[in-house]
Amino acid sequence: MIDPKELRIGNWVHETVLGDCLVDGIRAMCANVHKPDNQHSHYTINGENLFPIPLTPEILEKCGFENNGFYRSHSDPYMEISPSATGFILSVNGSEYEIGETFNHLHQLQNLYFALTKAELNYQP
Repeated sequence: MIDPKELRIGNWVHETVLGDCLVDGIRAMCANVHKPDNQHSHYTINGENLFPIPLTPEILEKCGFENNGFYRSHSDPYMEISPSATGFILSVNGSEYEIGETFNHLHQLQNLYFALTKAELNYQP
């Protein structure tokens, strides 16, 4: 389950029947989503039926991060993501700045990426 307050428009989430969906609207207890291959079908889903998409090496690579023993972006500022015992750790500009909290889900990475770059993270499932 995801609290809709954690989401931004453009986040990817998982719904049991629909699969992976894009958020295109947020309400108090639910989110509006659509399947990327069908822009004309929009659904309003309660937060209890939305689930985070776990980060995996495959998803990081689909987001444009290169695997060099850690995952590195080509954004400005550039970011490095390293696995840890409790999730992933993000550092900015070659460990010059490390984000102290670990994260485990795609929407969390999307939100961090946007906060740091003011650009959307490109992800295609």
